[in-house]
Amino acid sequence: MSRLSLCRFHVSNEDGKPKIPEWIKPVSIEPRGNGFEILVDQKATDYLRQRRYAIEVALPKSYLSVNQVRTYLRCPLQYYFSQVEGLKVPPKSALTFGSVTHRSIEVNYKQKIDSHEDLPIEHVQEVWSDEFDKLKDETAWEEGEKPGEVKDEGILAVGVYMEELAPKIQPILAEHTINVPLEGVEFEVKLIIDLADEDRMVHDLKTSSKSPSKKQQENGLAEDIQGATYWIGFEHVYGVPPSGFQKDYLVRTKVPKTVTVPVDPIQDWQKTRLMRQFGYVARCVRDGLFYPRDPDDWKCTPEWCGFYKICHSTWR
Repeated sequence: MSRLSLCRFHVSNEDGKPKIPEWIKPVSIEPRGNGFEILVDQKATDYLRQRRYAIEVALPKSYLSVNQVRTYLRCPLQYYFSQVEGLKVPPKSALTFGSVTHRSIEVNYKQKIDSHEDLPIEHVQEVWSDEFDKLKDETAWEEGEKPGEVKDEGILAVGVYMEELAPKIQPILAEHTINVPLEGVEFEVKLIIDLADEDRMVHDLKTSSKSPSKKQQENGLAEDIQGATYWIGFEHVYGVPPSGFQKDYLVRTKVPKTVTVPVDPIQDWQKTRLMRQFGYVARCVRDGLFYPRDPDDWKCTPEWCGFYKICHSTWR
């Protein structure tokens, strides 16, 4: 039975046990206040939904994405505003630039899986232009930024990527979504692999205003949640680990350039630790544990958090 087909209820305490009929056999029982939270199958769910003593516990979502986990680890209250309340913050231009670049390169690689040929550079540049036009009005442009100049920069930059990196890569996966179950909770982790090639090399595309630092080049996958999940996702699909992991940087210098950085593989104990961390975040989300970050932390500022004003009006 898939845990995603199960439902959760809060029921009262009767002699130290959940107050439910004997025929109901919960998958799990956890004390909650003066009662219990139970996880039950569909038959018990249909029955309990008709009983006043049972209150169904709704889950925000049935899965966690890597970005959701990173948001929760950065600030649980930020997760609450974005994922539970559904509040939206306009992305800054750097995020828009990266999203548009990913989308345009994805169009090329998805068709290349079968065709084994890159699209004409001009075609990919047209995709970049069209995608940028869709997002530019939703972007939070800072003072002095000129969307037209950013558009010209992006069209030039994606052309450089297509000239320098794309011909070297024959993809087998491109922006591929994988759902990996988490042990002990009714959640899955939703992973999206940027790119994997026929040599079993996993690629992570990054756009950056400057070349990667020595520290960025030396950090292993254990320090990179997203990259590590690409590795785990590849293993989940193919049953074997990738041959390696590589970060492909498209650097937004005056003359755009590409930089490739090989990354050390993730170890078994690191994979176990990461998936447990996802599980702990899943439990916190399930139980509604959404607390604010330390207000003196350097990331608790209007520059780093789009929910800063909402948060401080709520907690002060």
